[in-house]
Amino acid sequence: VIIFSSSSIACSFEIMVLTIFGAPVSQPTRAVMWACLMHRLPFEFKLTLPRRTEAGLGARHPEYLKINPWGTVPSISDDGFALYEAPAILCYLADKHKWTGIYPTDLQQRARIQQYLHWHHEHTRKLSAGMVRPILTATPKLKGSPAELSQTMAQLEQYLGDKPFFCGDALSVADLLAYCEVGQLQPQFFGLWEFGPSYPNLSRWLAVMAKQPGHDEAHKGVVKFKPKFAEMKQKFEEACLVQL
Repeated sequence: VIIFSSSSIACSFEIMVLTIFGAPVSQPTRAVMWACLMHRLPFEFKLTLPRRTEAGLGARHPEYLKINPWGTVPSISDDGFALYEAPAILCYLADKHKWTGIYPTDLQQRARIQQYLHWHHEHTRKLSAGMVRPILTATPKLKGSPAELSQTMAQLEQYLGDKPFFCGDALSVADLLAYCEVGQLQPQFFGLWEFGPSYPNLSRWLAVMAKQPGHDEAHKGVVKFKPKFAEMKQKFEEACLVQL
C-alpha cells in the first residue's frame, strides 16, 4: 500500500531504506518514482524544491547540498548511499533490484538504452527547458523558439519510428524518462502541445505508456498542480505580450 501525503510517500508493507528527494512537477523525479511504483519498491518521498533554501524543503539548503552539491532533483539516499541524476538512479536501482525488464543485462540492449539516455539530455529535455520551465520560473527569456521545439518533437517522432518503444520491443528506463518529458505536454496535464495525425508514432506510444503500471500514481502530483500551472501560464503569456 502506498500512502500519499502533501510532503511524503510512505509504504506500510516493509521497512524502507530508499528515500527519494524531489518534486512531483519535476520530470526526472517522476521517472524515478514511476520505476519504483511499477516494481512495488517501497520508498519514502521527501518534497525538495529547486531554488529554495528552507531547511527540510529547499534544494539549496546546506543539508541537501551534502547529498547533491548541485542543488537539483531528484536525488536518492539508499540506506546511506547518495546518488543524483535520474538516469544514473534508474540504472542503479534496476541493477540492484534486478529490474531486467526495463534495464536488460544483454550488452547490446543496454547500449541502445544508454545511447538514448545520452541523447535525451540534449534533445528531449529541451521540451521542458523551452516550454515548462519558463512558465514555472516566470522567465520569458527562457522560452524556446517554436521552430526549435517543433524540430525537437520531429526528432522524437523519427527516433521512435515504428518501434513499440524507444529502444525496441520492450519498455525500458528510456521510455520512463522520455514520457515524463513528452507526456506532461498533453491536454490532461499541462496542455502545451497538440499531438495527433502529425505525430502518429508518438501518439501511439503515449497511449501505451499511459496504461503502464504506476503511471497514474506517479502523475498524481501533476494532475493536482494543473490548475495552478494554468494560472501561471496565463500570467506568463501576458508578460510575454508586454515584452513584445
